[in-house]
Amino acid sequence: MKIKFKTYLLFSLFWVFITSAETKFSHLTIEDGLSQSSVKCIFQDSKGFLWFGTADGLNKYDGYQFSTFNNNPNDPHSISGNDVSCVYENPNDSVLWVGTQDGGLNVFDRKLNKFVSFKVGSGIGKSILSNNIRHLLVTDDQKLWIASYGGGIFYFSKSDSTFVQPDFSKQARFRDVNCIERDDSGNLWIGATTGLYKWSPEDQENNVTPTKIDLLSNKNSINIRVLKFDFKGNLWVGTQNNGLFKYQPISFKLKNYTFSTLSNSISSNTVRTILQARDGIIWIGTMDGLFKYQPEANTFEVLKSERNNPESLNNNVIYSLFEDYSGIIWVGTYLGGINKLDPIQSRFPKFNNFSPPGDNQDSYNIVRSICTDNKETIWIGTSKGLIEVNQNNINSTLKQSKLYFNNVEVGGLLFTDQGLFAGTDKGLFLRKGQGQFINLSPRILQQTGFNIQRFSSAIIDDNKNIWFTNPTGLFKYNPEQDEFRVYNPKGPDGEEIQHHGIGLFEDFSGKIWIGTFNGRLYTFDKHTEEFELIIPGSNNNLISFNKIF
Repeated sequence: MKIKFKTYLLFSLFWVFITSAETKFSHLTIEDGLSQSSVKCIFQDSKGFLWFGTADGLNKYDGYQFSTFNNNPNDPHSISGNDVSCVYENPNDSVLWVGTQDGGLNVFDRKLNKFVSFKVGSGIGKSILSNNIRHLLVTDDQKLWIASYGGGIFYFSKSDSTFVQPDFSKQARFRDVNCIERDDSGNLWIGATTGLYKWSPEDQENNVTPTKIDLLSNKNSINIRVLKFDFKGNLWVGTQNNGLFKYQPISFKLKNYTFSTLSNSISSNTVRTILQARDGIIWIGTMDGLFKYQPEANTFEVLKSERNNPESLNNNVIYSLFEDYSGIIWVGTYLGGINKLDPIQSRFPKFNNFSPPGDNQDSYNIVRSICTDNKETIWIGTSKGLIEVNQNNINSTLKQSKLYFNNVEVGGLLFTDQGLFAGTDKGLFLRKGQGQFINLSPRILQQTGFNIQRFSSAIIDDNKNIWFTNPTGLFKYNPEQDEFRVYNPKGPDGEEIQHHGIGLFEDFSGKIWIGTFNGRLYTFDKHTEEFELIIPGSNNNLISFNKIF
């Protein structure tokens, strides 16, 4: 039986190539520890680990580094193949399954860090039907369905560790299957190299062959690569050579988006992967770029690799897509490894290349502090100097910036009614208006006995006094009297303790809170000029970071 559609619509998709300031990718490649550059599948397990299947090994990523699993012919508990095509965690028992295209199916034992493998002729239970695994899916009846090349579809019976193949799957047209999906009504949708098929619950119960869904008016076969249901129940179908289809199973409405019929369309009709993110956006990975589809506006945006943009995609052949628990979109490519799109991070433009003409030192991009003055000027303290740039001229390269204190590290910055304070390795400087920078350190040394140059943090209190903190201690500048004073907590014998403050905050009562480099937290009463130790800090080596900013 063939289904006839109520309507058939053929669309040639127009698009606009957009370089979006809000779409920025970072990259993880073999230089970061990835085992190979072709990332065929991505999955996040219930413990938060990300798994990347490549053409040469399985990679587990903890957010910092990769652990790689490869086949070892001398180890029966290693992964059975290196060409990893799918990773899937059974939501009912958290068992992690790994499918390969050259070594069959694996179960990963997390406790032992070992694999149990199922291969053709392996002798474990009833032998698996193919070593070329393409997709995995668990249905409500606890069956793990497996799509394969050469063995059609079959399921794993947990009770006796056997693989069971429906009768229809022995037919030649069901021999090579790329993907399977299930809808809310219990229908199984099968994407094979010969087309799209629907297997209803009734047909499943009665062992009836699935119904073919003709996507082309001439009823020719289509090689289906990927299936994905969206939130509205539409089935998106990615094909090898016929573009993208959107099919409504209830109304039978069909749209076909092709990408090669117009001069201003992309060059690939091959769709490898589809993802609908939690915000409703549908991402479509093709052999020539990544598409971002806005369902409400019915618009597409194309994202491609840009030669002079290091934050663009680094490869246009998209193999896999995944959204993790935090909303980050992970993109697996053919030769570029992993591309990572963080929607939160992408909202912020990035500015770099601060170095003067002819100077390519990266130290100018090590930013220590930022502040603005009353002239719409942004001041940036770096490891190689102080940069001045007008907000109206700001751009990604900051070509119209000015440099002060060249090759001098600049720490804290603060703009006040007196002018701009800048702490540097050469002294604490003040610039009034458009004048020169004046070194205040000799005057501070004369008044306090301390050679103060840099500062980590600074605030202005209600009396217009300026408070600074640095390794020497807490020090105050009184603009009216043009006077500096240094304050430090006292030890048991009345000796001063240099507390290495790095963070300052004034609360509503007027007390100043001081965070320190060694994890101690103090408050300072400006009236009594006394410190109170709130958190004593820790010398515990198990604490990796205890600085209080």
